[in-house]
Amino acid sequence: MKKILLSCLAFVAITVALFFLPFLFPVAKTPQGDIGLPWQIELDEAGQTRVFGLYPGISSLSDVIARFGEEMEIAVMVAANIPREEITNDAALEGYYNRVSLDFIQTRMVLSLDAPQEMITAMLARSINVEYMRNGSRKFILHPDDIRIAKTMPIAAITLVPNARIDAEAVASRFGRPAEVITTGENLQHYLYPDKGLDIVLDSKGKNILQYVAPAEFEERIMRPLRPKT
Repeated sequence: MKKILLSCLAFVAITVALFFLPFLFPVAKTPQGDIGLPWQIELDEAGQTRVFGLYPGISSLSDVIARFGEEMEIAVMVAANIPREEITNDAALEGYYNRVSLDFIQTRMVLSLDAPQEMITAMLARSINVEYMRNGSRKFILHPDDIRIAKTMPIAAITLVPNARIDAEAVASRFGRPAEVITTGENLQHYLYPDKGLDIVLDSKGKNILQYVAPAEFEERIMRPLRPKT
């Protein structure tokens, strides 16, 4: 009888411990299952797209963090070989994930923010450090106050750099027939989907890139840089 009583008490103790364990040691939240895959792009009646649960041009950086987690770097980036006197004209405010899982797809993700240039210039002046990247670009580490400001800014573009390579056949199978294909340089082909706000860049000698913008901004952000300068 005594052994039965002890067993019952032990069972109750374990049950109570299991109940309170999540409160004592919280488990990190994971993204919801409706984040979606790169080709799952929704288009609403207003012509706005939704991908990974986000609206390019509308959703803020905080919305991105809520879906993919706090492990994001936020910085002002300056491309390589930009003279010091021209830094403020070339600088871009970005958020960056070194690794994101989209179901079975592993990718890097870059969030370009729609921030006024004068705001970026002020953030550069307040930056607390600068790091030099392998490709020669510079990463300016933001002051904590500016990180909080950056999180409120809307995302202008979502850029993915998948670990796995894709080819033209896979692009057509997953995304459909592009409206146009433009070749730039010797290695790059841009598969363009204006109605989806999507530019897929296939690089025969490097990483492939997928860039999502609001369809209304496709001409300005994607097509204009691709056109030959006159």
